[in-house]
Amino acid sequence: MEMLISKEYILPNPNKKELKSNGFRHNKLIGDSEGDFYSIRFPVLQYHKTTTVDGEIIIDLNSGNVKINAYSYGTNGCYPPFYQKNCSKVYEPIIKKINASFHTMFRKIGIKKTEESK
Repeated sequence: MEMLISKEYILPNPNKKELKSNGFRHNKLIGDSEGDFYSIRFPVLQYHKTTTVDGEIIIDLNSGNVKINAYSYGTNGCYPPFYQKNCSKVYEPIIKKINASFHTMFRKIGIKKTEESK
């Protein structure tokens, strides 16, 4: 099973206007004099129409580097199975759904794997 978190991603030629039109917001929490970051949180897993896991994509506007995270809904607590290299087979269908949601956003925005991650 593919571990998205272990790969590196990039958004070629990122621009503020396009990111904002796709729902991204300036992330003041991680921005500093070295970087200008934009992020979006979106539902990646639902149970009976209720979001249970959020995905987050963070893009460095200067370099185009992308980081991703998965959180238990409504918290800043990471969703542990997303980060585990050898998670239980019970979680495989869940992780596949989470990965599919990230891939959908990647295609929509134009995010690609770096050459080193292929």
